Amino acid sequence: MNDADKRAGTQPGMEDLKDPGYEIFILLVSLLSVFNLIVSWIPGLDSDSVNVLIVINFFLTIIFIADFLFRLFSAESKTHYFVSNRGWADLLASIPALRILRLFRIFKAYRLLNKYGARNIFGQLKKHRAESVLYIVVFCVMLVIESGAFLVHGRAGGT
Repeated sequence: MNDADKRAGTQPGMEDLKDPGYEIFILLVSLLSVFNLIVSWIPGLDSDSVNVLIVINFFLTIIFIADFLFRLFSAESKTHYFVSNRGWADLLASIPALRILRLFRIFKAYRLLNKYGARNIFGQLKKHRAESVLYIVVFCVMLVIESGAFLVHGRAGGT
């Protein structure tokens, strides 16, 4: 185990895996983004609902750009991250016009989580409980805001 792994509290070979709670958060945010994309394709969706999706996707885009920058600047080799770890796809998936590429983020997060196994992931989650809970709370707040906005607009449109 090298000094960087000791300081980060990670095991050797897990350097491309950020905090597992963070990886799960990015996975959930990516799923929400793809879900929003599918919902936006529903014919006859009222303009208020489309506006809710636009606002939510604005914030999701900020999260994806921040994730790209975080991964780029925390990588040992920026070139290796951008080329070999497909950082270029993270960057392209951050662009709102290319939201469909966020499917790639789902597969990337799943691959990373699967690569290290449940035992390592749960061990890291236990080690970093506070961060993991924070990510879950942030995601739940995003879901409540989006769901609430849809319910309010749906109720207002139904009266």
